[in-house]
Amino acid sequence: MKKILIVEDEPDILETIKYRFEAEGYEVITAEDGQAGLTMVKSEGPDLVILDEMMPKLNGYKMCALLKADARFKSVPVIIYTARLVTDEEDLKKNIGMDAIICKTADFSGGVSTRLGAAPSSGKLARSNAASSWRSEAS
Repeated sequence: MKKILIVEDEPDILETIKYRFEAEGYEVITAEDGQAGLTMVKSEGPDLVILDEMMPKLNGYKMCALLKADARFKSVPVIIYTARLVTDEEDLKKNIGMDAIICKTADFSGGVSTRLGAAPSSGKLARSNAASSWRSEAS
């Protein structure tokens, strides 16, 4: 079963997203701040990391940069989600190594299959295509 780590400091948002992915058949682990998220990545080895942009202790951008700088986690797809308008997506991808950034109002379900294959509940796991665009599916 594919494992998703969601790092979000708002408990209601965290539970909502977690429930959605579990309903689709993914294993979901969570952390409530960037520092705890780093610990979870190292101990749990998720297949995908979804980060809130603004978090205590370590924001999503810094956490992503730290993950991508570590050879053990460089290939793990990282998606940052935000409530603000992002106009510098390509610069962020280049500078911190994130795979995508999306608005918090976007529907995650289509883009997760891009990174992990079809949801386990669909019965047809496909190989992950890390080069595919999360943004184009989430729009």
